[in-house]
Amino acid sequence: MAWIHGGGYTFGEKAGVHNPKGLMKIADGKLVYVAFNYRLGAFGFLGGKEVKAKGATNAGFHDQRMALDWIHQHIDMFGGNPDDVTVMGESAGASSIIHHLTAPEDVQFHRAILQSTAFYPQYDKDILDSQYRKFAAMTGCDCDDSFECLMSRDGADLAKANKDAVYDTLYGTFQFGPYVDHTYIPQLPLFRLAHGTYNRDVQIMAAYNTDEGFIFSDPTVVTTRQFDALVERHFPNADEDVIEEAKDLYPASDYSSKFRRVSSIIAEWIVECNSPYLEAAYPDTYLYRFSLPPAIHSVDLALTFWGGSPLLAKAGQTILVADNLADLAVSFQSYLVSFAISGDPNKYRLTDNSMPTIYFPKSNESPGKPMIDVGKKGFSYLSLKDDGPVAKRCKFWQDGAWTGG
Repeated sequence: MAWIHGGGYTFGEKAGVHNPKGLMKIADGKLVYVAFNYRLGAFGFLGGKEVKAKGATNAGFHDQRMALDWIHQHIDMFGGNPDDVTVMGESAGASSIIHHLTAPEDVQFHRAILQSTAFYPQYDKDILDSQYRKFAAMTGCDCDDSFECLMSRDGADLAKANKDAVYDTLYGTFQFGPYVDHTYIPQLPLFRLAHGTYNRDVQIMAAYNTDEGFIFSDPTVVTTRQFDALVERHFPNADEDVIEEAKDLYPASDYSSKFRRVSSIIAEWIVECNSPYLEAAYPDTYLYRFSLPPAIHSVDLALTFWGGSPLLAKAGQTILVADNLADLAVSFQSYLVSFAISGDPNKYRLTDNSMPTIYFPKSNESPGKPMIDVGKKGFSYLSLKDDGPVAKRCKFWQDGAWTGG
């Protein structure tokens, strides 16, 4: 199992709270765990025509591919099988996986676990050029030979500019991240999945949380005018009719506040709809929803790495609400481990504690597209419905009129 950490493509690391001790205990010697770092922020995802002409676009993804190449070349020395690789990632880690799945190059893994697949779509070359110029100016390289100037700068100066640029951006976004470069990323992943241009021979487990948009939404948006302005900022290339259609899909009457309306848009646009997109592309996907309160973005990591980091466990015990969190956590982990080992989350799942697992169906096993819910009382069933407002809204985002293309 290869872990790809999240962090909005601007922060995070392979270790820290991502301690696999609990996962390895459940695996009982059947799993080799690998984690790796990759370049972040401007170091990994600076775009613009200067980078495309003189540097490496989406360099962070090429770091990930090099790490996966290393696994293929050397994992047998650690008892692993290079022909049986599972990647697992959360947030930016999961969206790294979806970008690799839809890249024109062959994937280097056989199974994938994508938890809260989140990324802010970057596709407009003028905006990417503007980001580049902004970063160059922050380093004192606002000049004709800006790329050469950047290469001559001290690492500490670049790191400071990177930090400043990340903080100087729209609430809930991170300035830098994967972008359409027309080479490794020919189009946004949601479009590649819709068009059938993706790597197909991969087993998929995909998930989302029930309140994904909360941490990405600006709490100061309280008026209709502020809401309208924010929507227009997120979709600068969309014409007026498309903007109005987007707002009509999320009618104000359905929400208790402007914040909740914004949160719903952000959640589905950049996170939640990626699960049905994946399911449509891979009909035998294993799907689950994490509804354990408060079910905001990233809190599920407390269960994924339960039994590893004491800090993460304490955070989980403080924030998450469950009848028996410890038993729920190890049962949840057994699904992940079983899928990583065998491709079937049922083969090694735990059934002998106070929060036992239930049979985990593939999404194509019955009508309605069954999935598992991970909640306060344990595990239960629900369906990924093909109709209704959420499906209609996800179709709107995947149709892509909001990009102006």
